[in-house]
Amino acid sequence: MAALLALCGFAVGGVMSRQGGHPPAPGAVEPERSPGSLLAERTGADWPVFDPDFTPEPPEIDVRGSGPDFGFLGDQSTGARPPDPEIAVGPDHVVVVVNSRLTIRNKSDGSQTFARTLSGPFGFWGDVGAGTFVFDPVAQYDTHTDRFVVAAGEHTGGRMYLDIAISDDADPNGAWIKHRVDMTDFGTGMDYPILGIDEGSISITCNFFGEPLGAWIFIFDKAQLLAGKVAMNPVRVSTFNPPTGAVMNPDTAPPAQYFVSPWSDANNLLRLLAITDPNGAPALTEYQLSVPTFNGPVDADQLGTTNLADTVDWRIKHGVVRNGSMWIAHNTRVTEQGPGGPFDVRMTSKARWYEIALNGWPASGSEPTLTQTGLIDEGFGVHTWCADISADSAGNAAIVFNRSSADEFISVSRAVRRATDPPGTFRQGVVLKSSTSPETLDRWGDYAGIQEDPVEPGVFWGHGEYRTTSWRTWVGRFSPQTPNPIDFSLESPPDGAAGVNVASLLNWEDAEDATSYDVTIATDPDLINTVVTTNVIASSWLIPNGTLDCHTVYFWGITANGIGGTTTSTPGVFTFTTGLIADLNNDGVVDTADLGILLSAFGSGGPVGDLNGDNVVDTADLGILLTGFGQGCD
Repeated sequence: MAALLALCGFAVGGVMSRQGGHPPAPGAVEPERSPGSLLAERTGADWPVFDPDFTPEPPEIDVRGSGPDFGFLGDQSTGARPPDPEIAVGPDHVVVVVNSRLTIRNKSDGSQTFARTLSGPFGFWGDVGAGTFVFDPVAQYDTHTDRFVVAAGEHTGGRMYLDIAISDDADPNGAWIKHRVDMTDFGTGMDYPILGIDEGSISITCNFFGEPLGAWIFIFDKAQLLAGKVAMNPVRVSTFNPPTGAVMNPDTAPPAQYFVSPWSDANNLLRLLAITDPNGAPALTEYQLSVPTFNGPVDADQLGTTNLADTVDWRIKHGVVRNGSMWIAHNTRVTEQGPGGPFDVRMTSKARWYEIALNGWPASGSEPTLTQTGLIDEGFGVHTWCADISADSAGNAAIVFNRSSADEFISVSRAVRRATDPPGTFRQGVVLKSSTSPETLDRWGDYAGIQEDPVEPGVFWGHGEYRTTSWRTWVGRFSPQTPNPIDFSLESPPDGAAGVNVASLLNWEDAEDATSYDVTIATDPDLINTVVTTNVIASSWLIPNGTLDCHTVYFWGITANGIGGTTTSTPGVFTFTTGLIADLNNDGVVDTADLGILLSAFGSGGPVGDLNGDNVVDTADLGILLTGFGQGCD
């Protein structure tokens, strides 16, 4: 496709329509082949389901949440599921969108200043003719123009539309420039619009489940949209219908407009797409980047039901490009080995994230490279999914996601990493808001949203689903600049140690950003039946005399506390057995009776008397006993 498809527009409030009919889909920038060897476990359209018996619930007001981060209610059930929460963050307000409503809230306290359904003549796009089925809304704040951008799909009378709106300034409570673009000639069953923004363009990716099948990128000239007109370049990227992820790119003068998909030639490749000259004669370049193998996710266990929460598939929704690095995330399936032995194996879903150095591709002639990747791993049997990721100009990153297990309700959670943290790692997740009931229906998500604050660099706002009596969404504010402590390990006594003195010193690694540590000793591995809990400043603690019994198995763990939340030691628990290694008759003292036992076994292979575990009772064991001679367990 060489020529720009010029689409004539009317003033704000007018119905946007193409001039001169509906030109056929161009072919010059289509790929020579369309990767299709890898199909996700899900096929078919995923537009929302509306409950015909829905009765609105009384409005809720909920501020702060269950974690250390400030937050507030985003929205509550509209009768559609799933909610598909997205967020755009401006200087003073956030715009949160769900199926099928747009709400504006003050950042300072979460108070609502505006709310409107998206569909119908009285809905948000009603003044440009939107019908009664507007769905899958997306939203971002455009830092290049300091305006809010929202978009959604629409099915009306057998026709497909993209509905687009841009605020006239940084206050979303004022006027909006609105467009309704007929997309029917590109296919039927249009679904899953995803929004990307760079310096000169606004792009929306869509997949079409009706004839003809296809995945498209629709590139809109931003200046024309702001002028009340539509100038669009369509680029077809597949002849079947996999979703294509789009990115927010705050960088100036980017080499290209970037997109990404996990649907590629193999499940260890990501398909990167670059479109140069997007507003003129767009040219599509593709590169398949090698990454660790990923697999279709399993649905997620949750407390209170055998029903599994829908994790959708491995699609990539959103990402960000900062300083030439692309940050993206998606779901994958992992096989985990549990603590219960070789047969304690589970398959869980985990969010995987990537940082990809674009290296000026494609204009530079260099190819993209994988900088780092990792999993959001909250422990054995804990699912993490519906992730969205962002990063700041300093290379710090933040991710928002859902998490659950058979022992916990689904929560909205977040995690952060500093640029100086070990590669491939995020710090442990922090719960923003927990559900109070399980999801018993068939849909969840389908995604979450995140964006950096445009006036507080390094601060991020996330938006995700949880539920009480029905679904809700939560908005949370957090920052890698004030994180929970970095992961740390227990040191001594080592796990499984025997003959540990009841007045021993516990040691663990210093955890960066920790302000204090909670020490717990218990008689069970879940640290429920506690013997002692205390809070200390240093990374060691001497167990006081009289606290522990002799010849008893104990379990201990440490929680590091920080401004941005808590972090549990890795592994979470060590065990030790109190006693004196040379107290062979277990009477609480090393004396001549123990010496007699050892001498009677001298020269044998033990185990009695083999104090150092080398399978022989010899002078080394005798030396250990004599060193401890006269010591008592207490």
